[in-house]
Amino acid sequence: MFRYFRVDVLVEKKLSLARFCSATHLVVNEPGSEEHTDLIDEALEQRGIARSIALSVNHFSVAREILSTTDLIAVLPNRFASALVTKGELSIQPVPIPTPEVVVLLVWHQRNTESQAHMWLKQKLLEAAAAMDYDGVH
Repeated sequence: MFRYFRVDVLVEKKLSLARFCSATHLVVNEPGSEEHTDLIDEALEQRGIARSIALSVNHFSVAREILSTTDLIAVLPNRFASALVTKGELSIQPVPIPTPEVVVLLVWHQRNTESQAHMWLKQKLLEAAAAMDYDGVH
């Protein structure tokens, strides 16, 4: 579900876990904090290893410019990474560690359960999610 990508050197050969950890990383997390751990860091910690995080940002859209102008690498969702690869900006490789599945929930206040506008919006969100190719790079 997630992919690693970078412009140059690391894509020349298969990415080992050791090379992945020794590379310098850009991390995307909501608080934009280097202290905030994500699913990748937790999976690495379970193996007793860590990666080198040089920069943390709070949105995926910020990552594109940074990755295309630095030698940092990042773990990003397939759909976001694939769009950048399609544009020829970056290269993509699988993350060399099993990554947990990310669950996204649709939650609303009970007072909106019968709202026609709210039901329409929920239906559109569910249709959009159902149409996504989570395993592919489309």
